Amino acid sequence: MSDLTNLQAYEQYQSVTKQTAKDYWYNFLKARADRGVPGAQQYVDKIDYCR
Repeated sequence: MSDLTNLQAYEQYQSVTKQTAKDYWYNFLKARADRGVPGAQQYVDKIDYCR
């Protein structure tokens, strides 16, 4: 799907300021976690914890 690592997607989430952009990267990671991509759920949990 994408050449981005989970960490790179998480860093994108952290670097953007608009809520729509944050939602995009959150959903990107959430979709990966839902598909069982190793490590993605860790970043989704980190975002959920800080929300």
